[in-house]
Amino acid sequence: MHESDYVQSIKSATAPTSIIATLRELARELGLAHLTYIPTGSRSVETALEQAVSTYPDCWIERYHLKNYRHIDPITKRSIESSLPCEWSLAMAKEPDVLMFLEDARQHGVGLRGLAFPVLGIGGAAGIFSVTSNHSDREWEALPLALVRHITAAAYAVQNRVHEMRTTELPMPSLSKGEAACLSFLMKGETPKSAAARLGVSESRVRAALQKACKKLQSKTSTQAVVSAMTAGLLD
Repeated sequence: MHESDYVQSIKSATAPTSIIATLRELARELGLAHLTYIPTGSRSVETALEQAVSTYPDCWIERYHLKNYRHIDPITKRSIESSLPCEWSLAMAKEPDVLMFLEDARQHGVGLRGLAFPVLGIGGAAGIFSVTSNHSDREWEALPLALVRHITAAAYAVQNRVHEMRTTELPMPSLSKGEAACLSFLMKGETPKSAAARLGVSESRVRAALQKACKKLQSKTSTQAVVSAMTAGLLD
């Protein structure tokens, strides 16, 4: 697919999932591991991560939230707070928890190395675009300019389309009292079974409520639904 085709596909996307599908195809064609865009206008790491558009595996995204890696990840924090490109190998500290985080990310297929750079789009919207790869050090340093051009074009197209989607007024999802209660218990570390015991209802009823909440919040998993509900201010 030509560069202009990727850009046009991103521009015409009607949902984040469509953008992700295009980014997956682009990463595959360019021989990269993953591509990720994170809007940074909120200056909140939690909100920025929730609004991210990424080709990372769902299992890694879910694990990232469950393990609270946002408190450890030096790349996301540094990229959000800085206006300069961030080479992963230069930003990684040697603390045990950071090294553990990096190894966990690699085991979940994130990639061996990466680069994050700032993107400034329409309306002053800001974000960071992250590229990961499994290239060797020599291959990574010798990436052709044509590949960089493809990545840059995609980054700005994603930035502008995500900004347009975010500024389009959408109805705020509403949760029932039971759905909110179930998500709140999960937020506090409870399982559906223990949440059911605390609420005095069956586990199947809790799971049904979680499924409804996921559908309303357009989330694939209960963990993602918890994050979405927290970001939207739907949980106490």
